[in-house]
Amino acid sequence: GRLVRRHGEITVGAAGAVLFAAGCLGRCLPWWPGTVAASVVVGVGLPWTLVAAVTAVQTYTPQAMLGRVAGTANTAMFGPITLAIPLGSAAVAVGGRPPLVLAAVACLAAALAAAVRPRRQPAAGGPDRWRISSGRERSRSFR
Repeated sequence: GRLVRRHGEITVGAAGAVLFAAGCLGRCLPWWPGTVAASVVVGVGLPWTLVAAVTAVQTYTPQAMLGRVAGTANTAMFGPITLAIPLGSAAVAVGGRPPLVLAAVACLAAALAAAVRPRRQPAAGGPDRWRISSGRERSRSFR
């Protein structure tokens, strides 16, 4: 959360994707300490990307559409896992390295695409306000 607040969703999401890609490539190493270190890097990079994406959805979506957009974003982020499970099982035949390299290339391409996109403005009532369960708004002055 602090990284997102300080550097923005796009920067943290792109950095997380780059870390995830580096971790995927590190998992290709034939040296087990390198593989363990790469797993730690994946464990840092993936949450950064997911938290940044969810924060961006909540920040840049108008409040009236937040439920639908959040549901669609969650489907876009977590839905491909249902395809990845059988594809991963089939990828066992080609070995462990090609799918990891492919994942790294896809993540680096996504990070590059996010880095070159123009910045958007938050929706009204966006990052400086949040709604509590009673329905009234409260300022985020506790930073």
